Amino acid sequence: MLRMKLQTKYHFFLKRFRIFYYVEQNNFFSLFFFSLCIYSFNFLIFTSI
Repeated sequence: MLRMKLQTKYHFFLKRFRIFYYVEQNNFFSLFFFSLCIYSFNFLIFTSI
């Protein structure tokens, strides 16, 4: 009984952690993409001048 309770708690924690990890990864990738876009935009401006 106690073991089952612990297991469900652990699974719940794992699921939340996985979602959080996934969000963090996506944020990192979006940040990287955003910086890349800004960099390319600046490059275009400098080349046009």
